[in-house]
Amino acid sequence: MNPVEHPHGGGNHQHIGHASTVRRDKSAGAKVGLIAARRTGRLRGRQAAASAAKSGLTCDTHFYL
Repeated sequence: MNPVEHPHGGGNHQHIGHASTVRRDKSAGAKVGLIAARRTGRLRGRQAAASAAKSGLTCDTHFYL
């Protein structure tokens, strides 16, 4: 089997090949990893949000760059 044909297999970047999140109503043994995640991925723009909080700016928008 070629690595690219495998669900976790090769290419120029790593990818899982299926969802990394799990539903909340799955059985106990199946709940591994991100359980019922609202969002996934890397948090970006934390310095912008932190500096706005320090300066006293209250805003309903989030700084996702």
